Formats: sequence, structure tokens, C-alpha cells
Amino acid sequence: MIFHIEATTSPADVIRHARGLGLEVGLAANPDTPVSSLLPFVGKVDTILFMTVFPGFYGSKFQPQVLEKIAEFRREYPAFH
Repeated sequence: MIFHIEATTSPADVIRHARGLGLEVGLAANPDTPVSSLLPFVGKVDTILFMTVFPGFYGSKFQPQVLEKIAEFRREYPAFH
């Protein structure tokens, strides 16, 4: 299950609940969400999805600044898959 970190005030609770149901868990982040918001959850989730468009808007433009966020994350956590 992948959920948007911005969709809850307590991502840790959502992760814990999903794990309790036996699910793999991932976080999705909008283009304007800082990488630092994701870091506390790196050891608790199976995947992180960096959105390169803003969800919910058909035809949204690609946000190229997200590529640098991905590179930043990879520098910090090169072994995360």
C-alpha cells in the first residue's frame, strides 16, 4: 500500500496499522514536499515514490526539480530500494 505523506498528520500511525494488516508499505510525496519529511520513515517503509506531477490534475506538467530531490535522497540512502 502506498499513501501520500501529506494525507495524514500521523504517517507513523498509518504505517503501523498497515503493517498490522500484513501489508507492505510505501510513501508517496508531492513535488513540493521536502526530502526531510520522508527521512524519519526510511527504515519503516518498503518504498518511496517521488511524484513528478501534482496528483489529481489531468495533464499536470512534469516538475523537473523532483529529479534533484531523488538525487539528494539517493546520496543519503544509496542502498534504499
